[in-house]
Amino acid sequence: MTSIKKFFANVVCGLVPRKEWRHKIRTALTREKIYYSPLNNFGNYVREGSNPVFYLKMNQSAQYSFLCLQHWINITDVLDADFWIICDKEELAHEILNRIQSQKRKIKFLRSVKKPLRNIVKNVLSRDCNIAYSHLTTFYHAKQNGIENFWNIDADDTMLLAEPSVAAKMLTEAQNYANKNSVDIFSLDMHRSRTKKQYWTFGITYTKMQMVDYFGILESYQNSDWFYNNFHPRLDAYVIDILFGFMDNNGQLKAKTFYVENSHFIHFGQELTCIAGHGVYYWKNNSLVLPIISEIYRDKKLGIIPIADDCVKFDLNIKEDDCLKFAKSYVTNFSAWLERLEYYESRTPYTFNQARRNIHAK
Repeated sequence: MTSIKKFFANVVCGLVPRKEWRHKIRTALTREKIYYSPLNNFGNYVREGSNPVFYLKMNQSAQYSFLCLQHWINITDVLDADFWIICDKEELAHEILNRIQSQKRKIKFLRSVKKPLRNIVKNVLSRDCNIAYSHLTTFYHAKQNGIENFWNIDADDTMLLAEPSVAAKMLTEAQNYANKNSVDIFSLDMHRSRTKKQYWTFGITYTKMQMVDYFGILESYQNSDWFYNNFHPRLDAYVIDILFGFMDNNGQLKAKTFYVENSHFIHFGQELTCIAGHGVYYWKNNSLVLPIISEIYRDKKLGIIPIADDCVKFDLNIKEDDCLKFAKSYVTNFSAWLERLEYYESRTPYTFNQARRNIHAK
């Protein structure tokens, strides 16, 4: 039973106070309607803008998730690119409508495709994984609507620490390289260097649909033996990423990884499964630097990692100070702390003796 049906069943049974159910019904009737795009709209879909479409996956409701999503949408505005938000939680979709805005596009949603992809996910990927459905939905929707190239973004926990105009240049440089060098899927170096070139991963990925029959390749795998014969079972949480890297190794497609010199990046939420500070890093002088781990924990082995030699480097004269300035203004509450500091400095120190004299004066 869905949450809505369950709620009305409880109303009928008298389990929900009148004041509460009247408020919920009034809210449901007055809030903005969510537009879910049809999955198969081939022939009718007209791309808004000339740049690749962005699929922004959003299924977390943390405060940082809304910061990340808004930043990605700001980037699409700079690029004049069309976008869809892939979100499977209706309440979260309503919250997105209330908190997120685009200067150029109407906010549109997609739900993860399940039925057409179930055989691939269950048989080939070894587990019924929601992450796999959301990733493959980008390929499915693009194929059904004749979209030739797109960006697949984990928009609820990733952030390029750069002004939208600068971040847009980074992505444009990457997609131009992929177009000129026959790269089918091109992903930011979030894990390639960390895993010593063992794995290719999604996260921030440019995809071209023209030369590869992705679903034909996926359906050619009859079961998950490819995974269990080559990888440790505990890696099954990343099986969709590993599969695309495996397809690259087999020559079925061309997958590459890129980074931008001096650019800074945050992968939020990593403190839940990794060392605190594991998700904050930048690329500089052939090293992936995790500053919190290398400087605060003083662990150079884990905090300074050689960049994989098969990663494509882009040097766009990114200034480290500009990245930090953006982080301070957009991500942190540095401005609030500065205001407090200036307030404290403007006050005369209030000593214990002054307090005692005031008490006796009364």
